[in-house]
Amino acid sequence: MKKENIILTVLIFTTLFLIFYKIWLSVSIADMAYDYEKIKKEINIQQSLNRKLEAERAFLRSPARLKKMASKFGFRAPKEGEVRVLAK
Repeated sequence: MKKENIILTVLIFTTLFLIFYKIWLSVSIADMAYDYEKIKKEINIQQSLNRKLEAERAFLRSPARLKKMASKFGFRAPKEGEVRVLAK
């Protein structure tokens, strides 16, 4: 083979390699962008759920609700002298 043919062959294979490499990079970037959007959506869903759970927790721990539940089950506030504080 002539030297020019060898150089041409190397250039063709190098060009093909670079073209396939660019295509592979583009596909990889698209996959990462898709994964990023999927994760971002999941984060938004989890944050929304967290806000709902915090609201429910605040409702369940509200003093008015606890007082109503305590009276429903026969509990009352302690009288003076009924509370004992334990030292550490």
